[in-house]
Amino acid sequence: MNKMKSNLAMVMVCIILGFVLTIHFKTINETLGDSKNPAMRSKELAVELESFKQEKELLENELESLDIKVKQYESEASKESVYVNELSKELLKYRVLSGYEALKGPGVRITIDDPDRDVYYGENTSYIINNYDYLLQLISALNITGAEGIAINGQRYTSYTEIINIGGNHLNVNGISISTPIVIETIGNQENLYNSLQMKGGVLWNLKFAECKVDVVRDDNIKIPKYNKIREFEFATPINDVSN
Repeated sequence: MNKMKSNLAMVMVCIILGFVLTIHFKTINETLGDSKNPAMRSKELAVELESFKQEKELLENELESLDIKVKQYESEASKESVYVNELSKELLKYRVLSGYEALKGPGVRITIDDPDRDVYYGENTSYIINNYDYLLQLISALNITGAEGIAINGQRYTSYTEIINIGGNHLNVNGISISTPIVIETIGNQENLYNSLQMKGGVLWNLKFAECKVDVVRDDNIKIPKYNKIREFEFATPINDVSN
């Protein structure tokens, strides 16, 4: 029995020793490069190093060539600077027309407020909000007179602007809720704008007749913000699109 145990222990020792030797030889092979001697591995490394040097020189030459091309492009662009400047001016003009640029200049400021009257709980409180078609008429009159920019309570008015009555007490302009007093600012020829607003039978005349409070003042430094919404076209495409 003791002899059997001794043989079994010897077998176990041999198995463990063999496992350790296997791992040792595998480590040596990986270090030397799959049984290759150090001299052969050194030659291979020298060949790889020379290849990397040649690739580096090629990349440096390519980088130098690209740098020369960039300088040529910059030189050509400088010669065409007048054309580029004209394109920039044209782009700015269309951004102004579409409302995507803030504006400043001489113009008039119109302030409109509701009549003084008693208001009962639950009723629509604003005469102007419930008759906001007067505001639409006023904006149309300003455009006819040559307004170059219009803002309503700090919201830029463009061809995309929506004006919606919300519950009789508020208007939504560009998705922003506003209430009375309504302040409309516009840039343009001051005298033409001011005189057109004083016409008998005009929009402001009708508002005054309804006992609304109306004030019109000239201002040499009207500031109108830009339109903040991004308009995406889903169905419309330019007819003369040269890219298609």
